[in-house]
Amino acid sequence: MKLYPPVKSLEERSKEGFGKNDILKRNNTGSALSELLNSIDEPLVVALDGKWGTGKTWFLQGWVGEHSKIPKNNSTVVYFDAFAHDYLSDPLPSLVSALADSTESRNRNIQRIKKMAFKLAKTVVRTSLRAGLAASTVGTSEIINTSIKAIGSELEKNIDKYWKAEEGKTVAMQGFRKALKSLATEKKVIFVIDELDRCRPDYALELLEVIKHFFSVSNVQFVLGVNLEALEDMVSVRYGKGNKDNEIKTYLQKFIQVTLNLPHEIEGEERYVNQYLNWLCKEMKVLFEVSDRLNWQVKNIAQANPNSISLRHVEHIVSSINLASGKILDKKNIPRGMYWVMNDLIISRIVRPDLYPKFLDATISDAELREYFGVNEKYLRQKKLLKLVLTK
Repeated sequence: MKLYPPVKSLEERSKEGFGKNDILKRNNTGSALSELLNSIDEPLVVALDGKWGTGKTWFLQGWVGEHSKIPKNNSTVVYFDAFAHDYLSDPLPSLVSALADSTESRNRNIQRIKKMAFKLAKTVVRTSLRAGLAASTVGTSEIINTSIKAIGSELEKNIDKYWKAEEGKTVAMQGFRKALKSLATEKKVIFVIDELDRCRPDYALELLEVIKHFFSVSNVQFVLGVNLEALEDMVSVRYGKGNKDNEIKTYLQKFIQVTLNLPHEIEGEERYVNQYLNWLCKEMKVLFEVSDRLNWQVKNIAQANPNSISLRHVEHIVSSINLASGKILDKKNIPRGMYWVMNDLIISRIVRPDLYPKFLDATISDAELREYFGVNEKYLRQKKLLKLVLTK
């Protein structure tokens, strides 16, 4: 019995690809993504849109491996965990470092890119300018003329430094893009940006700006693993909640050209959460007496509450069940009906935490029970008709 779901490193997932454990049938979506990227040479940003807990990271890490297996593949794929870097203020050096780690270290273009990125990194020039401007306005009536001239001279120097720095940045920007274009001519570069929607709003949006202004070069493409709804909320936080939905979507369209939705269902098979639940119960060695009932219960709640149970919810449910010791859950020590009760309480605590306390103290209403379990008037009429048929 295990407490946590099995986790593989990025290197292991990249080697494996989707592999034998593609229980969610993501390979078809991965193939469509590869076909799209291989058919286009222009700069491109693709958003892989999925709600939190729907398996975006699992998909992206697997896709990195699958894409590298394509015959005659001529691309460098760079995986970048944005959330792991959002404690930094400037995304550019982190992106360049990730690119360098995925490329031959002696490559001249990489060396030029790193050199230009260093020049483009955020500096304190503007801070110095602001300090100079502040000094020139404080207590001027009490400062003698010579001091004013000294401050004016210092301010003039700061302004000169500022414009020289700006000119240097323009040259560095041109050099950066030229070196990147030369690198991408040798081999297409695909950045996979994961966990963007978990970042600080300022960092996430600045990362998009960096992609647009620094990396908009032929044969350089980006795949963003993101919950677009959460990203839209970030735009609203940064620019004010007064922005209309259409304006926010229009703003994001400046950065994202194509949106690919991560499928919620497995075509022609059980609901995807149940496929994952079955596999996870086996991997984590959940008692059959518990998992057999759990599968039915999760399926019922998922059908009654569409899109309410994510893959992450499933992981939390199974981990919570495995917190109980095997001896306690042994069928010799617990009445069979208690498995149902335990499962229902765990599912409600994770999926509907608003109802969980009401289940515990038996204050949940009939209407809330019917909504949670998907019992409507149509269902009740069908049950009544079935009962009449069976009694005749």
